[in-house]
Amino acid sequence: MAAPLTNLVDEEKFWPMLQALAECLCKSLAEANGPDLCYCGLWLGDTDPPLGVGCSGGSQCGIAWVRPIEVFPSVAFPDPLDAASRPNCSSPLAMTVDLAISRCMPGPKESRQQMPDPQDVYDALRLQMSDMRALRRAVQCCFGAKVPERRDWQYTLGPWAPIPTGARVTGGRLLLTIG
Repeated sequence: MAAPLTNLVDEEKFWPMLQALAECLCKSLAEANGPDLCYCGLWLGDTDPPLGVGCSGGSQCGIAWVRPIEVFPSVAFPDPLDAASRPNCSSPLAMTVDLAISRCMPGPKESRQQMPDPQDVYDALRLQMSDMRALRRAVQCCFGAKVPERRDWQYTLGPWAPIPTGARVTGGRLLLTIG
């Protein structure tokens, strides 16, 4: 295991927000009483975590994450500065964040079946809707908290959309702009 970065100078605006969002997301999903997750926390890079992990053999393992997507100058939050404007070193910034969860998708119980059991589909969709609620609630509770250091935090909820089911997973993501 690598040594922790103890002397690193942290980014001051978004880093606390990302940490708080991850904590709020994991708490909100736990309070929703869905199946246990294999991982819940921060994620990095330009792709989702490995989807489908733990989905063999009917396991009910899920993965949830908070991942920064892009940062841009934004004088009138949440709108990006237009191309004709020239940002300077004091231009305020905004960040698009991905809050998401993936879980195993139901499949046929027997090799000669082509469709999953209707009850399994019903239960999976019910869980997906519960997860969608938990994602939204995580943001609203985290940014709506009466914590002094969060009073100036701004956010705009974007769309929720299902995750593509290519890796035998289902779930959804909520895009969020913070500033």
